[in-house]
Amino acid sequence: MDRVAEFKKMYEGAMGRVSEMMGKVATTDTLPTGLIYLSHPFGGLKDNMFDAGQIANRLQKELGTDGTILSPIHNFSWLAYREETSGYWEDIYHCIRLLSSCDGMILSGDWRKSQGCCIEYLYCLHNNIPVYEYVEK
Repeated sequence: MDRVAEFKKMYEGAMGRVSEMMGKVATTDTLPTGLIYLSHPFGGLKDNMFDAGQIANRLQKELGTDGTILSPIHNFSWLAYREETSGYWEDIYHCIRLLSSCDGMILSGDWRKSQGCCIEYLYCLHNNIPVYEYVEK
C-alpha cells in the first residue's frame, strides 16, 4: 500500500471522529511559538483564501519574531482540495507533510465542518503536536 493510501485509510471519516476528541484544543489567548501551521477551510474558494490570509497576517503581527505562520492554503494554492476530486487525498497529504514539520497548529474559521481541517486536527492529536483554536479579539 502506498503512503497516500495508508494515510487515507487512517484519516477517512475524520469529521465524524472529531467531536469525541474535543476539549483538547487551547485558545489563542497565549500564542504558540516556533513554526505554526494555520488550518482553515478552503475547498478551492477564494473567500476562504482571503479570510485565512487575514488571520495569518494578524497572527504573524502578534507573534513577531517568536514564530512563523505557515498557511497551506497559500503555499499549495494551485491544488483543488475538493473532496469530490480524485486527487483530494494526494492534495491533503502534501499539507500533512508540511504540518509534520511544525511546532503547533492553529485552527480557524468553521474548521469543524471541513474534512481537511478535521484530518489535520486528528493528525496533530496522533502525533502530539499542540493544537490551538483561533479566537478573534
